[in-house]
Amino acid sequence: MYHVIRTVNGKTEALKDSNSPTVKRFKTLIDAELMTSKLNKNTLPDRLWSIQLINDEEKTTS
Repeated sequence: MYHVIRTVNGKTEALKDSNSPTVKRFKTLIDAELMTSKLNKNTLPDRLWSIQLINDEEKTTS
């Protein structure tokens, strides 16, 4: 799984689901790439989104 992140002023933030504090996750790299492409079309160059692979530890819930 993947999520979309960006770093602004040294602080990393993840894309969240609409009206929710939950980080948006993508099952495939293609889905994450499509979203990143759409987001970056209207984003300033110093605030671009990128894709990060979610490791197994992050996928597990307590």
